[in-house]
Amino acid sequence: MERGRERFQQSCAFCHGRDATGGEGGPNLTRSSVVAKDADGETIGPLVRAGRGAMPRFPFTDAEAGELSAFLHTQAVKLNSEESQRRKIGLSDLMTGDAKAGAAFFNGTGQCASCHSPSGDLAGLKRRYGAMELERQMLYPEHARAMVKVRPQIEGTLAYEDEFTLSITDSKGWNRSWSKSEITYVVTDKAEAHRKLLPHYSNADIHNLFAYLETL
Repeated sequence: MERGRERFQQSCAFCHGRDATGGEGGPNLTRSSVVAKDADGETIGPLVRAGRGAMPRFPFTDAEAGELSAFLHTQAVKLNSEESQRRKIGLSDLMTGDAKAGAAFFNGTGQCASCHSPSGDLAGLKRRYGAMELERQMLYPEHARAMVKVRPQIEGTLAYEDEFTLSITDSKGWNRSWSKSEITYVVTDKAEAHRKLLPHYSNADIHNLFAYLETL
């Protein structure tokens, strides 16, 4: 576990936070379903070696992935224990907004309706997420994957991008990479609109929008 901690601080903490609860662009790993299902690095190892989204590839051995897994499981138990969460946040704690004002924000200033539909992709939203998870997804939609069209006719989800290289995963699951100087491409990032809203939300906007989404 201690070796896993050191490895995590060296390679992962910048994005996922020093305690693995989320940081500069990386999600909270103590609540990750991947971590929860992992045993001795069997799930984490292949993922970190392949890379995922904006996360680059790390050439960890099976033993190193097992050490990383030990650290993450220790953190998950520590931070999610009843002792560390004596008062859990529930729906009643978050339901302080006005649903009608939230609907107005959804259809107006927030421009949420330009991408989402209450009768389409958001139908049954309340049944899909608990209160805290719904608010997290509203502010930081971690499962929204950027789509890439590499002209003339190749499409897929964004796997990795830096100033020189672009990689995608195509519809057949194949990873494909190019030097940016050799291609023309368009990236459509579904989460970009959410990130642009973050500096502009007022507290009332967040509470009202959450109250509206809880009606769906």
